Amino acid sequence: MLKTSRALSPKLDEIIARRPEFKASSHGRCEHSFIPDPEKTFNRGSTDYFVNERSQGIKDFRSPKYIGEEVGKVIGIGKDFIQVSSSHEFNNGDGLAFFPANFATAKQSDDKLQGLRVNRAEGLKLHVLQVPRDLNVGMTLYRNHNQAFETQLAKESSKRIIGVDLRLSDTDDGLALTLTDIYGLNATVNLAVDKTPATDIDKTLQNTRTQLGKLGSTDFVARSISIDTAQAWFLPASVLNGLRREGVAALEAARVKGYVRPLPWKHNQNAVYPVKHLSYLGNVANEKAKDFYQRHGVIEIQDTYEKNGVTEDVPLMVTKHCLRFNFNLCPKEVPGIKADPMVLEIGNDVLKLVFDCQKCEMMVVGENRQVRGKKDLWTEA
Repeated sequence: MLKTSRALSPKLDEIIARRPEFKASSHGRCEHSFIPDPEKTFNRGSTDYFVNERSQGIKDFRSPKYIGEEVGKVIGIGKDFIQVSSSHEFNNGDGLAFFPANFATAKQSDDKLQGLRVNRAEGLKLHVLQVPRDLNVGMTLYRNHNQAFETQLAKESSKRIIGVDLRLSDTDDGLALTLTDIYGLNATVNLAVDKTPATDIDKTLQNTRTQLGKLGSTDFVARSISIDTAQAWFLPASVLNGLRREGVAALEAARVKGYVRPLPWKHNQNAVYPVKHLSYLGNVANEKAKDFYQRHGVIEIQDTYEKNGVTEDVPLMVTKHCLRFNFNLCPKEVPGIKADPMVLEIGNDVLKLVFDCQKCEMMVVGENRQVRGKKDLWTEA
């Protein structure tokens, strides 16, 4: 989640910056101590899930596991090490994966994708406890565990900060420090102090700005620091640090006091639901849900599966992922083809695949054993 959020955060910031109708839901901006890389994050590939059109399948029949980023090829094998050709750096503890020569015909996922752990990395010579017997020269290696990257993420990796402007000014009996955040909230603290003119003006002003700008352990970062005093006053660092800490505390209190709770969001009461009839697949389980759909134009609403007494085999999953399309058996793509019925075998269970080509959807259908032998969705395939 951390790595994915970090990758998406700049894209959201960019959209908000050029779209004035949008604004961030929280104050401040995040600073991160690492560069995101989706390939280093557990995933099985990515897809837009046909948000525009179906141009290609969403599949990777090689393995259901996380393969990782491609990092090179094996060019040599020793008793307890492998030599690789790669532009990547390797670390002690890295996890590597490879596909054995017979992976395409293997039935078990553990036989399709195999792995090894780097015990000690010496450049591109990787020492391992045991070289897998199925690993051969020329095979492609993937890294699905980057030890250096994971170590970096285990530390503090992000911080949300808020920009503030600091202004130091004179008062009758001393000085005042005003902090104003980028949202206009501000706080002023006063300090009664004897002011002594500085002998080295430039150095004094620089030291004053340095001490006032030390906000590292707070939620703030200095955007600007202005010193609007009659002249440069010599002030000990301890005095400036105390004034800064009081100012930060006062601003934090002002932000809490100035917080305005957002009004509850009200949905569009006139929105029309896209269908007029909901079967038990709509999962409308109570009267409030039923009333909601009726107010938005749904005419007929069936009870949920649990209440309905369904007398047919039921779809366990409805998906845009289509095996006919992926196996080049789609009637829309291959005119004249007539595909044989398809099933999924999971242990002793057989699940039927039913295709709704008009909606471009595939249903995985389970047997309703209470009404075995009656008409079911399989007859509509």
